[in-house]
Amino acid sequence: MFFTLKDLPVSESDRTNHKLARLDKNENPFALPAGLMEEIREGLSSIEMNRYPDPSYKRLRSRLAEIYNVPEKLLITGNGGDEILWLLYAAFANNNKPILTLDPTFSEYYHLASVFGAKQELVGLVKNPDSFSLDQDLFLKKLTENNYSLVLIDTPNNPTGMPVDPSFLEKVLEVASCPVVIDEAYAEFAGKSFLDRLSMKELPENLIVLKTLSKAWSLAGLRLGFAICAKPISIKLSQIKSPFNVNVFTEMAVCKVLEYEEWMKNRVESIKYTRDSFIKKTNQLKGWKAYPSKANFVLVEHSFSEKKILEEMSRNNIKVKKVKLGGYPDKNFIRVSIGTEREMDKLLKVFTANDRII
Repeated sequence: MFFTLKDLPVSESDRTNHKLARLDKNENPFALPAGLMEEIREGLSSIEMNRYPDPSYKRLRSRLAEIYNVPEKLLITGNGGDEILWLLYAAFANNNKPILTLDPTFSEYYHLASVFGAKQELVGLVKNPDSFSLDQDLFLKKLTENNYSLVLIDTPNNPTGMPVDPSFLEKVLEVASCPVVIDEAYAEFAGKSFLDRLSMKELPENLIVLKTLSKAWSLAGLRLGFAICAKPISIKLSQIKSPFNVNVFTEMAVCKVLEYEEWMKNRVESIKYTRDSFIKKTNQLKGWKAYPSKANFVLVEHSFSEKKILEEMSRNNIKVKKVKLGGYPDKNFIRVSIGTEREMDKLLKVFTANDRII
């Protein structure tokens, strides 16, 4: 199986139109609070832009360690989670051993496999009437019978929103003889992290937990991601990463934003409430099926013309992702990022316009 995500086109004028509902990139719809923005503006005066960043990023790593309750020495920071993934592929992917991951999953995994010339083996998620599931026995069987260079599991999964059972992840770590990446880009919306099950004094040597501030923290534009990993992997990633991969502005701004943890949690709860309401309302409409999600997006199946859906979205200044699941070529899917309540109501009005999109 294989899946692709495609933007539904919107005119250039719409890109700067504040009425455009941007529900295609899993961004947080809430801007930072005014008081925090003022603090960041004031912080600009303290930045020595003629100087390189501190290559150890001690201040930044210390704040992240405090927020996520992990030892500072286990943290590797990067220019978004994408750079951390690039480092992992550079460090471990090779032509002799394939990479094992889910299908569907984060599209960047496929892209990086192509860039690094790495083969992939995919374990397809099973589409049930009301949810998606993972064949855990098949995944573990593959791990037992084959040698892999890297295992990547995103939880909640993109684009289905399906969380992966933590007890299964523990079994994967026990069986795998290679690094295992648990990608938690959306974990805040699931309400729990795999880190909660771990003793940091006994972190598995093959574990990498990938985190980002792009989603729950509303910092997609600043590009800050990080990994929590045991010392052997941390050392290897440090040896190949750029010494100045996070700029001084991002470091300053992130340290200030991390002081607003309660604001972040409140916004996450608001998004979760809107998400669950959207799923319920969508499933009351004929021809539409919203799958359960523990992320800040929802996978929606529909029985209408893709072309007319595209036209209707564009006409209403709405952007979503069109999704093609390789195992289900006869099914039509879109991935909807959770926006404001007003944006979701706007989308639901399009969903109810069956007479125009059949």
